[in-house]
Amino acid sequence: MFEWDKSKDQINVAKHGLSFTEVRDFAWHEAVVLDRSRPEDGEKRYAAIGILDGELHTIIFTRPGKKRTRIISFRRANTSEEKAYEENT
Repeated sequence: MFEWDKSKDQINVAKHGLSFTEVRDFAWHEAVVLDRSRPEDGEKRYAAIGILDGELHTIIFTRPGKKRTRIISFRRANTSEEKAYEENT
């Protein structure tokens, strides 16, 4: 089950042109998942790098519960994420 802050979704649409609702169509089963935690975040965060509509995207998320995934950011993958995906697939 996915969850997110509605105002954060609106910000993400304005900044990256992608709504968090689209994460349902993301190829989660083929994604490379990397630990992206930082001490200042105060929680374990992950980057899922995978395909959506034939292009590589990155979803930053956390797992606040066993059956919940909270979306933090969703955007096209950058160069270093593309490299990480290629190295891990």
